[in-house]
Amino acid sequence: MAVDHATHDPTCWRRPSGPQLVWGRGLHLSLRSLVGPSNSGHKAGAINDMTPRSPRRKRTVHRHGTILVLAVAIVVQGGCQTPPQKPATAGVTVTFNPLPLSVGDAQVTVTLTDESQAVSGATVEVEGNMNHAGMKPTFATLTEVAPGSYRGTLSFTMAGDWFVLVNVVEANGKRWTHSIEVPGVRVP
Repeated sequence: MAVDHATHDPTCWRRPSGPQLVWGRGLHLSLRSLVGPSNSGHKAGAINDMTPRSPRRKRTVHRHGTILVLAVAIVVQGGCQTPPQKPATAGVTVTFNPLPLSVGDAQVTVTLTDESQAVSGATVEVEGNMNHAGMKPTFATLTEVAPGSYRGTLSFTMAGDWFVLVNVVEANGKRWTHSIEVPGVRVP
């Protein structure tokens, strides 16, 4: 299709409409440049057309776009993995003192059993998180005070609804996580 020079100024560069990717300094790519010439009436390769001018350039743009999409997918997938959950035979009891819970330090006791046997020699850590995003989590490493019973202090830094993750590494190396809801932490 011929360019109408009466309505087209070849020295005028126009930015393509639609979503754009900006890579580096001064290199603007639109979705149109990845799929081929537009239907705007201009020939491919014209000054104001953003389509690549050679098949090699088009392959490079496509290759970089594919690599970018794969990298984002890998990062998203890696961040979405769930920790291993507790075995079906394991029992977890979590208690807090004093009740009702209020902002500040609280004593947390975790009791672990496996088929009615106390789980001794484990490493137990708890992580307190608010149910809404944006708050810094609190952590505590618990010490074994009796066979299968672990105790420590966890700080609740703000009033509201929390959840606590109990991360366990048993003496045999088996790792698992248990989550509990802690609603209604109050202002003292």
